[in-house]
Amino acid sequence: MPRTSGFSRNHMNKMIKTLVFTVVFGSIIVTLIGCSKTDPIERVVSRRLASSAYFASGMWPILSNSVDASPEQLVADVLRNKRFDKGKLSTYKILTIRRMIIQGDNYTAVLVDTNLGRCIIFFYRPSPRARGLSYMCFDEGGSLL
Repeated sequence: MPRTSGFSRNHMNKMIKTLVFTVVFGSIIVTLIGCSKTDPIERVVSRRLASSAYFASGMWPILSNSVDASPEQLVADVLRNKRFDKGKLSTYKILTIRRMIIQGDNYTAVLVDTNLGRCIIFFYRPSPRARGLSYMCFDEGGSLL
């Protein structure tokens, strides 16, 4: 029985593959063009995504009962309890607070200047039912602190 459709299955598969490739490749290009090499937050995001398929992979500590806390309160809680290899943290100043969407998840990124150097702390809620926020602390080069 002759086909009435103008497209063969093979042709449709090629069209779908081309579309998927275009979307994925285009997204990568847009991401790379949009990332400023001088922006420490974007630099950490780029390096983290380059080393892992999922930004939030790994063990992220949880701040209990922190869902309604301000970013300033969250940073104070993290830095009060964090142990640093470089020494004792004595002073810090929040430079930037930015809300971001990374791979479909909502994050708050905070750039902090400390007496030990700058760090970037990312906060996110792992699930809608979670009672606390997960966080991860990086240096400007993207290494975990």
